[in-house]
Amino acid sequence: MTVAQYDEIGEEYAKYGPYQTFHKYAVYPRFFGLIGDVQGQWILDLACGDGYIGRELVARGARMVVGIDESRVMLDIATRNNPYPWNTEFHWGRVGSLGPVGSFSRITGGYVLHYSSSKDELSRMISDIKENLLPGGIFFGINTDPLKVERKFGRKLKPGERLEWRVENFKPFFNYFWPREVYDELFRGAGFSIEWIGPTPTEEGLQLHAAEWWTMELAAKPLALLKCVRL
Repeated sequence: MTVAQYDEIGEEYAKYGPYQTFHKYAVYPRFFGLIGDVQGQWILDLACGDGYIGRELVARGARMVVGIDESRVMLDIATRNNPYPWNTEFHWGRVGSLGPVGSFSRITGGYVLHYSSSKDELSRMISDIKENLLPGGIFFGINTDPLKVERKFGRKLKPGERLEWRVENFKPFFNYFWPREVYDELFRGAGFSIEWIGPTPTEEGLQLHAAEWWTMELAAKPLALLKCVRL
Protein backbone atom coordinates (compact mmCIF):
# COMPACT_ATOMS: atom_id res chain seq x y z
CA MET A 1 0.00 0.00 0.00
CA THR A 2 1.31 3.45 -0.86
CA VAL A 3 1.63 6.16 1.76
CA ALA A 4 -1.16 8.07 0.05
CA GLN A 5 -3.51 5.10 0.51
CA TYR A 6 -2.70 4.87 4.22
CA ASP A 7 -3.18 8.62 4.55
CA GLU A 8 -6.60 8.29 2.97
CA ILE A 9 -7.90 5.42 5.12
CA GLY A 10 -5.94 6.03 8.31
CA GLU A 11 -8.78 6.93 10.65
CA GLU A 12 -10.95 3.98 9.57
CA TYR A 13 -8.03 1.55 9.52
CA ALA A 14 -7.04 2.44 13.07
CA LYS A 15 -10.53 1.51 14.29
CA TYR A 16 -10.60 -1.75 12.33
CA GLY A 17 -7.17 -3.39 12.16
CA PRO A 18 -6.32 -4.85 15.59
CA TYR A 19 -9.96 -5.21 16.62
CA GLN A 20 -11.19 -7.39 13.77
CA THR A 21 -12.05 -10.81 15.21
CA PHE A 22 -9.28 -12.81 13.54
CA HIS A 23 -6.61 -10.31 14.56
CA LYS A 24 -7.97 -9.76 18.06
CA TYR A 25 -8.21 -13.43 18.99
CA ALA A 26 -5.63 -15.20 16.80
CA VAL A 27 -2.97 -12.91 15.35
CA TYR A 28 -2.06 -10.41 18.06
CA PRO A 29 -2.30 -12.73 21.10
CA ARG A 30 0.04 -15.16 19.34
CA PHE A 31 2.31 -12.29 18.28
CA PHE A 32 2.67 -10.84 21.77
CA GLY A 33 3.01 -14.32 23.20
CA LEU A 34 6.00 -14.95 20.95
CA ILE A 35 7.60 -11.66 21.97
CA GLY A 36 7.26 -12.70 25.60
CA ASP A 37 8.60 -10.70 28.55
CA VAL A 38 9.50 -7.14 27.55
CA GLN A 39 9.98 -5.72 31.03
CA GLY A 40 12.44 -2.81 30.87
CA GLN A 41 13.32 -3.33 27.20
CA TRP A 42 13.84 -0.79 24.43
CA ILE A 43 11.92 -1.82 21.32
CA LEU A 44 11.81 -0.46 17.76
CA ASP A 45 8.41 -0.77 16.04
CA LEU A 46 8.68 -0.54 12.26
CA ALA A 47 5.64 0.53 10.22
CA CYS A 48 4.04 1.41 13.55
CA GLY A 49 0.84 2.75 12.00
CA ASP A 50 -1.55 3.99 14.66
CA GLY A 51 0.83 2.82 17.43
CA TYR A 52 -1.22 -0.20 18.56
CA ILE A 53 1.75 -2.56 18.92
CA GLY A 54 3.79 0.05 20.78
CA ARG A 55 0.98 0.81 23.23
CA GLU A 56 0.56 -2.88 23.97
CA LEU A 57 4.28 -3.37 24.53
CA VAL A 58 4.49 -0.46 26.96
CA ALA A 59 1.44 -1.77 28.79
CA ARG A 60 3.31 -5.08 29.10
CA GLY A 61 6.34 -3.41 30.66
CA ALA A 62 8.58 -2.13 27.87
CA ARG A 63 10.64 0.85 29.01
CA MET A 64 10.60 2.59 25.62
CA VAL A 65 9.08 1.91 22.20
CA VAL A 66 10.22 3.92 19.20
CA GLY A 67 7.71 3.80 16.35
CA ILE A 68 8.63 4.52 12.73
CA ASP A 69 6.16 5.05 9.89
CA GLU A 70 6.10 6.86 6.57
CA SER A 71 2.45 7.90 6.77
CA ARG A 72 2.16 11.20 8.58
CA VAL A 73 -1.58 10.64 9.03
CA MET A 74 -0.93 7.37 10.86
CA LEU A 75 1.78 9.03 12.97
CA ASP A 76 -0.66 11.77 13.92
CA ILE A 77 -3.21 9.14 15.00
CA ALA A 78 -0.53 7.31 17.00
CA THR A 79 0.43 10.52 18.79
CA ARG A 80 -3.18 11.53 19.54
CA ASN A 81 -4.13 8.08 20.86
CA ASN A 82 -1.01 7.60 22.96
CA PRO A 83 -1.55 7.18 26.73
CA TYR A 84 2.20 6.62 27.32
CA PRO A 85 3.96 9.80 26.10
CA TRP A 86 6.94 9.20 28.41
CA ASN A 87 7.52 5.68 27.11
CA THR A 88 6.93 6.08 23.38
CA GLU A 89 8.30 8.09 20.48
CA PHE A 90 6.88 8.28 16.97
CA HIS A 91 9.01 9.37 14.03
CA TRP A 92 8.67 9.61 10.27
CA GLY A 93 10.86 7.20 8.34
CA ARG A 94 10.88 4.73 5.45
CA VAL A 95 11.91 1.16 6.21
CA GLY A 96 14.67 0.27 3.79
CA SER A 97 16.41 3.62 4.07
CA LEU A 98 16.42 4.26 7.83
CA GLY A 99 20.05 3.77 8.75
CA PRO A 100 20.90 3.71 12.47
CA VAL A 101 18.05 4.60 14.84
CA GLY A 102 19.37 2.97 18.01
CA SER A 103 20.34 -0.34 19.59
CA PHE A 104 17.32 -2.48 20.42
CA SER A 105 16.84 -5.93 21.93
CA ARG A 106 13.57 -6.41 20.05
CA ILE A 107 12.24 -5.04 16.78
CA THR A 108 8.65 -5.49 15.64
CA GLY A 109 7.23 -5.05 12.17
CA GLY A 110 3.53 -5.52 11.57
CA TYR A 111 2.72 -5.72 7.85
CA VAL A 112 5.85 -4.15 6.43
CA LEU A 113 8.08 -6.63 4.58
CA HIS A 114 5.48 -7.64 1.98
CA TYR A 115 5.33 -4.04 0.74
CA SER A 116 8.82 -4.36 -0.75
CA SER A 117 8.42 -4.00 -4.50
CA SER A 118 11.81 -5.55 -5.34
CA LYS A 119 14.15 -8.10 -3.85
CA ASP A 120 16.69 -5.32 -3.34
CA GLU A 121 14.16 -3.30 -1.34
CA LEU A 122 13.36 -6.34 0.82
CA SER A 123 17.09 -6.82 1.39
CA ARG A 124 17.44 -3.18 2.45
CA MET A 125 14.55 -3.56 4.90
CA ILE A 126 16.32 -6.53 6.47
CA SER A 127 19.55 -4.52 6.59
CA ASP A 128 17.73 -1.80 8.55
CA ILE A 129 16.52 -4.43 10.98
CA LYS A 130 20.02 -5.83 11.44
CA GLU A 131 21.63 -2.42 11.83
CA ASN A 132 19.34 -1.53 14.75
CA LEU A 133 19.15 -4.93 16.46
CA LEU A 134 21.62 -6.03 19.11
CA PRO A 135 23.37 -9.40 18.59
CA GLY A 136 21.04 -12.06 19.93
CA GLY A 137 18.09 -9.70 19.50
CA ILE A 138 14.91 -10.78 17.78
CA PHE A 139 12.75 -9.38 15.00
CA PHE A 140 9.06 -10.28 15.23
CA GLY A 141 6.94 -9.67 12.15
CA ILE A 142 3.40 -10.10 10.89
CA ASN A 143 3.39 -10.89 7.19
CA THR A 144 1.39 -12.46 4.41
CA ASP A 145 2.16 -16.17 4.28
CA PRO A 146 3.41 -16.95 0.75
CA LEU A 147 2.09 -20.52 0.88
CA LYS A 148 -1.43 -19.41 1.76
CA VAL A 149 -1.30 -16.47 -0.66
CA GLU A 150 -0.75 -18.80 -3.62
CA ARG A 151 -3.62 -21.00 -2.47
CA LYS A 152 -5.85 -17.95 -2.11
CA PHE A 153 -5.08 -16.73 -5.63
CA GLY A 154 -5.31 -20.26 -6.99
CA ARG A 155 -2.18 -20.15 -9.10
CA LYS A 156 1.59 -20.05 -9.04
CA LEU A 157 2.68 -16.46 -8.43
CA LYS A 158 5.79 -14.81 -9.76
CA PRO A 159 8.36 -13.42 -7.31
CA GLY A 160 7.71 -9.70 -6.94
CA GLU A 161 4.21 -9.92 -8.42
CA ARG A 162 1.96 -7.03 -7.40
CA LEU A 163 -1.21 -8.26 -5.70
CA GLU A 164 -4.52 -6.50 -5.16
CA TRP A 165 -6.39 -7.08 -1.91
CA ARG A 166 -9.90 -6.12 -0.82
CA VAL A 167 -10.64 -5.96 2.90
CA GLU A 168 -14.04 -5.05 4.33
CA ASN A 169 -15.13 -1.64 3.00
CA PHE A 170 -11.65 -0.27 2.33
CA LYS A 171 -10.53 0.64 -1.13
CA PRO A 172 -8.37 -2.03 -2.82
CA PHE A 173 -4.74 -1.98 -1.73
CA PHE A 174 -1.61 -3.64 -3.01
CA ASN A 175 1.45 -5.49 -1.80
CA TYR A 176 3.98 -7.83 -3.37
CA PHE A 177 4.50 -11.56 -3.44
CA TRP A 178 7.80 -13.09 -2.39
CA PRO A 179 8.16 -16.85 -1.85
CA ARG A 180 9.24 -18.06 1.55
CA GLU A 181 12.54 -19.09 -0.03
CA VAL A 182 13.34 -15.44 -0.79
CA TYR A 183 12.65 -14.30 2.77
CA ASP A 184 14.66 -17.26 4.09
CA GLU A 185 17.58 -16.55 1.77
CA LEU A 186 17.78 -12.85 2.61
CA PHE A 187 17.36 -13.20 6.37
CA ARG A 188 19.87 -16.05 6.61
CA GLY A 189 22.27 -14.22 4.33
CA ALA A 190 22.09 -11.24 6.71
CA GLY A 191 22.95 -13.44 9.67
CA PHE A 192 19.53 -14.35 11.05
CA SER A 193 17.64 -17.51 11.77
CA ILE A 194 14.05 -17.40 10.53
CA GLU A 195 10.92 -19.19 11.69
CA TRP A 196 7.40 -19.04 10.20
CA ILE A 197 4.61 -19.42 12.76
CA GLY A 198 0.86 -19.60 12.21
CA PRO A 199 -1.76 -17.61 14.16
CA THR A 200 -3.56 -19.56 16.89
CA PRO A 201 -6.96 -18.67 18.40
CA THR A 202 -7.13 -18.02 22.13
CA GLU A 203 -9.51 -19.81 24.48
CA GLU A 204 -11.66 -16.70 24.46
CA GLY A 205 -11.74 -16.81 20.68
CA LEU A 206 -12.72 -20.48 20.72
CA GLN A 207 -15.59 -19.64 23.05
CA LEU A 208 -16.71 -16.86 20.72
CA HIS A 209 -16.69 -19.04 17.60
CA ALA A 210 -16.79 -22.80 17.06
CA ALA A 211 -13.64 -24.71 16.13
CA GLU A 212 -15.00 -25.22 12.61
CA TRP A 213 -15.25 -21.45 12.10
CA TRP A 214 -11.64 -21.01 13.18
CA THR A 215 -10.50 -23.81 10.89
CA MET A 216 -12.04 -21.97 7.95
CA GLU A 217 -10.67 -18.60 9.05
CA LEU A 218 -7.14 -19.94 9.55
CA ALA A 219 -7.26 -21.44 6.07
CA ALA A 220 -8.71 -18.31 4.48
CA LYS A 221 -6.53 -15.63 6.10
CA PRO A 222 -3.10 -15.74 4.43
CA LEU A 223 -1.09 -14.49 7.41
CA ALA A 224 1.94 -15.74 9.29
CA LEU A 225 4.20 -14.52 12.07
CA LEU A 226 7.97 -14.28 11.71
CA LYS A 227 10.56 -14.80 14.41
CA CYS A 228 14.06 -13.90 13.23
CA VAL A 229 17.00 -14.05 15.64
CA ARG A 230 20.16 -12.10 14.90
CA LEU A 231 22.92 -14.69 15.34
